[in-house]
Amino acid sequence: MIAPFLATWGPEDPLVTVQAESPAHAYQALAGGADVAISSAPSRRRFAGLPVARLPLWAYVRADHAWAYRDHVTIQELAAEPLIVLTSAHGTRRILDHAVQNADASYDIVLECDTPHVAQAMAASGHGVAVVSDDPRFDLHPLLILDSTGEPLQIHLHAAWDAGHYALRSIEAFAAGLSRFCVERYGPQVAARL
Repeated sequence: MIAPFLATWGPEDPLVTVQAESPAHAYQALAGGADVAISSAPSRRRFAGLPVARLPLWAYVRADHAWAYRDHVTIQELAAEPLIVLTSAHGTRRILDHAVQNADASYDIVLECDTPHVAQAMAASGHGVAVVSDDPRFDLHPLLILDSTGEPLQIHLHAAWDAGHYALRSIEAFAAGLSRFCVERYGPQVAARL
């Protein structure tokens, strides 16, 4: 979602450098000189921050999959399929694991990936169902994943920064703008709860 957000900017907006980090290391990047970190983990107390969005987890299937006509799948149904998942360093994987455990189920991992794009590419090549929170790629069909209570699985994204940063107002505006962008792009159901 960061790249699509930056694509809405104009030449008068700041030129930014984006560095990908695993969610487990995102806040460590602040100590290394990053101005703002976006992660699925809540920010640590020593940082200022705000919740950005609650994005759904998606099960991605090819157009020839039996589910390609549907808009959602239950966690129990999903657990019966061969899955392409992210590594346990990613929040989406931890949410999936928790939902499967709560449903008293288990699942078979065909492949663990470090990046959502590769997970979707492998699903597009017919190796299984990819579980990620990213927008669809490779003509894959997205299905909302419903937990055992019928609620969609969601990942909560947070922004954090040093409260004493010299560009505090610009960073706050960036985080608030990213949050608004998510609501505009995906709808009011993704609005972060304060």
